[in-house]
Amino acid sequence: MRTTSIAITVTALCVALATPSVAQKMLATYPTLTTFAALQAAQAALARCQKDGFTVAAAVVDRGGQPLALLRDNLAGAHTSQTAIGKAAKSPVLAHKFINFFLDEKNAYNNMVNFNGYTPPQKNIDAQTLIKQGLIPKTLTAAVVRPDQFTANQELLQLSVAGQRLWDDAWSKYKAG
Repeated sequence: MRTTSIAITVTALCVALATPSVAQKMLATYPTLTTFAALQAAQAALARCQKDGFTVAAAVVDRGGQPLALLRDNLAGAHTSQTAIGKAAKSPVLAHKFINFFLDEKNAYNNMVNFNGYTPPQKNIDAQTLIKQGLIPKTLTAAVVRPDQFTANQELLQLSVAGQRLWDDAWSKYKAG
């Protein structure tokens, strides 16, 4: 008899909690952007930056700092995505710690050697050091961004006239098959 009354009580409690009004009271609610709205905001931010001549990434994050939308200009540096997420985060202190970690010379070097092969801007990691350590061939010396290029937003350098001719010739052959 006692087991039956416990089962009936548990069943009644489950039914009561399953009603929408009780369940709704048990859930926290807060306003949040939809993914579509976040995408529109990121598109508007990126378009404005492009109009003003900046090559950046634009991020919209949720309350927890997780990206809802992230867009990167095709000419923006690889580091701009992480920087945009960090800047959009609710906790600027945590974002700065992340950026400091990302820019730390040891972490940047480790990223270049063990992961995806690019380095965030570093004054102490130069082409000569990378060549000496056998990490890149001498022919890639010009591909390593120098500190004086940091201030120029890592702009793409224009090819020489001869270089442009070589590029155009190679591209024409590629398109022709």
